[in-house]
Amino acid sequence: MMKFFRKYNRQLLAVFMALLLLVWLGGSALTTMLSAKPQEFVRATSKAGDIKQIDFDIAEFETERLRDVGLNWQHPWMGDPPAVHEPLELIDWILLTREARQWGMEARQVEVDQFLTALGLTPDHLHVLANRMDVSAERIYAAIANYIGVWRTLRLTVGRTGVSEAKIRVAARDEGEKLQIRAVPVRAGSYLDAAETFTEEEIQAHFGKYREQKPVSGIAFGYSLPPQVRVQHFRVDPQELAKHLRVREATLDDRAKEYWRMNRQSDVFRRPAKPVDAEGGPPTDPFTAPFFESYEEARDIALTQVRFELAKVEATNIAAWLMEQLHDPWFGQTAGTDGYKPAPPDVLKEEYYEQLKGRVPANLTYGNAIEVFTSDFVTVDNLVTLTDIGVSAHEAGTRRINFRNVAAQVQGIEAIPTDTGVDSSFYLALGQTSPVVLFNARGQAFLYRILAVKPAGPAESLDLVRDKVIEDMHLLKGFERAREAAEKLLMNAQAMGLESGFATMKDELEATPFPTQLHTPLPFGRIKTGSAGKRGDNHLTDMGAVGVISGDFVERCFALENDPNPFKVTSIEVPTGAKFVIVEFVERVPVRADAYAGQRPQVVRNFNEAEVGGSLSEWLDPTRIRDRNGLVWSGS
Repeated sequence: MMKFFRKYNRQLLAVFMALLLLVWLGGSALTTMLSAKPQEFVRATSKAGDIKQIDFDIAEFETERLRDVGLNWQHPWMGDPPAVHEPLELIDWILLTREARQWGMEARQVEVDQFLTALGLTPDHLHVLANRMDVSAERIYAAIANYIGVWRTLRLTVGRTGVSEAKIRVAARDEGEKLQIRAVPVRAGSYLDAAETFTEEEIQAHFGKYREQKPVSGIAFGYSLPPQVRVQHFRVDPQELAKHLRVREATLDDRAKEYWRMNRQSDVFRRPAKPVDAEGGPPTDPFTAPFFESYEEARDIALTQVRFELAKVEATNIAAWLMEQLHDPWFGQTAGTDGYKPAPPDVLKEEYYEQLKGRVPANLTYGNAIEVFTSDFVTVDNLVTLTDIGVSAHEAGTRRINFRNVAAQVQGIEAIPTDTGVDSSFYLALGQTSPVVLFNARGQAFLYRILAVKPAGPAESLDLVRDKVIEDMHLLKGFERAREAAEKLLMNAQAMGLESGFATMKDELEATPFPTQLHTPLPFGRIKTGSAGKRGDNHLTDMGAVGVISGDFVERCFALENDPNPFKVTSIEVPTGAKFVIVEFVERVPVRADAYAGQRPQVVRNFNEAEVGGSLSEWLDPTRIRDRNGLVWSGS
């Protein structure tokens, strides 16, 4: 050691002097930096001042207490939620509460009490909650006061809309004015010929014509396939695990007694339902059968339930061990230009999961409780059909993350979004294991990864969709024959009316496999009942026996009133339904003055709510919240 100091004494002296100089020059700034409290760290600035770590701590506490009393801080509005682009985060809540204070919207304690009373709560409820959380009731009052302040600001901001009388009348007419028609739907399905055959050239030609189009419905053919993935997953089955669970009998019995005591009024402890009673009456309802009266009677069920609950806990432990092993190789991997990390060596091999299964410690091995499954390519819209895992999900508070939704978020299919508020951890590279454990209703635990993908695009070959192509060609032939029948019926109806025209073809039309019939639908308006003034597309979409229709279909029906011909009849082609509908105008029933007077208040309310919804959507958009408050993150 002395030899080291003698050899490097000049260098060490230089370092020491440099440190002295740094302290002398840095002075109080360095002292302040080293002694600064974490809570005072400034994380962002805004027009309303600095936002420190302590502000985030307070906001987190307050939002949790709001949840405890049933208030949704991410939607501080009493009514239908607006179409907010992203969920609010703590920074947004901090900015909203500061806006409320700037606008003088603070709530006094008496106002908080009145607000709680309206929610069916009392100050005693808050004191009980405060004692349970070991916090002061004043802090919970402050959280609710902030909520009220934000709520008042929203009410002041969105205001009321000024809708013209003309606009109200048009909306009321679209809903209240009714049309009576007669209709005959002529469907392609009624004219299919199962014995019809097609040459290979015809099949190839049809495939080539629609190969690059996306399929819709009816004769809107398409053979562009949705994305496909190959899924591999671990399944840890608590039912299988429970058979091999090692628990001392006395311990298991004690837990079973406690379980029965806590759950003795649950359905699992009802006596078995009897098929018939002693007098030969109806069977006993299993949900009203009496409960077991003693532990001795319920012991076997209680033991089974406890063993299963313990097995679910152990299944979670096994999944956690697997997850740790599966995630370790990815630490330190640098993301590529697409934001996804490249798979470490050997991880992409299909046998990787099976090899890990073979390394599970003996204390976590229970028969066949751990299994690995690998699927063929499956389209992303059919992920829910995968056995067991297809209906699994991860619960994160009030958020439910479904396998069928996130499994398609994978390299090669979706780009990683950069938007604020998007959880990018569920966007996985090929071979990368899910960031959380998923469970289904049977308590089975799952970890999954995507081995390979096929992006959306035209089918690579006819063989992949041959059966569908031939099925569609049969439908197209049926559609052409339906067109001929519809044209003939239209000519007859234009000459003698739809009822008489249908009667002349009745035998022919009803002789098809699916008989074609004349219908008189209930009178209908241009839009759905109760939707006048509401946001969105509210046109009528279903006309009973006539089937699914569009807004254009409805407008063409109303336009028939102006047809100059004696019989106001037309044929409307509905490609997505593979049908033609022959329509005859019967009468239009206008809106009566008394009906309009009764309808008008609701229409005005709908317009107001639509305006409020639009204003809320803008005001509560996190991007707008941050922009109008001049938010700047520290270090940005």
